[in-house]
Amino acid sequence: VGGLTKKATEQMIVEKLKPYITETPIVTVRMVNLSSKENEKLKKLLMSLGNLNKSLIIFRFYDSSCNPCIERELLNLVNFKVSHPKTDIIIGANLDEKKIRSKILSIGLEAKIVVLCEDDKLLPFEKDEEFYICLIDENFNVSNLFFPMQNDNNFSISYFDSLKDIL
Repeated sequence: VGGLTKKATEQMIVEKLKPYITETPIVTVRMVNLSSKENEKLKKLLMSLGNLNKSLIIFRFYDSSCNPCIERELLNLVNFKVSHPKTDIIIGANLDEKKIRSKILSIGLEAKIVVLCEDDKLLPFEKDEEFYICLIDENFNVSNLFFPMQNDNNFSISYFDSLKDIL
C-alpha cells in the first residue's frame, strides 16, 4: 500500500475486513526496506530482461500456489494492463518456462518471465511460498506490496484500483 504508514495500512485492512468478520481482526503489516546490496541484485536481474518501462509490476508465485488464485490474479493483471499498456509485468515463478508462458498466453497477458530455482528469491522477504504482487519504481525500489487473499477477488480489485491512481 503506497503512501501509507504501517499503522494506517493496518487500520485500512481492518476496515476492509470488518464486513466479513464479526470480531475485530488483528492485522500486522510487513514493511519492505531493501538494503542497497539487495537492491543491486534486483536491479541486475531486472536489467537482464532488456528494456523496461518506468512502471513495473512483479507477480511472484510458486508451483505450490493455489491455481485458481493464480489464475484470478493473472486475469486482474490482464485487466490492469488494458488501462496501463506501458506498465511492464514481470512474472517470477519456479515453474518450467513453457508452463508459465502457456498459462499467460492462454489469457492474453504480455509479460516477461523470470524462472527461479526452488530456493531462489526474487525479493529478500519471501518465505513460506506466499505469492505476492508489488510495484518496482525507476530506482528499483519496492512499493505497494500486496499479498492476495484466497477467495476474495474484491480485495484484489481494490488493490489494482489503487495502482491506477499511482501509475
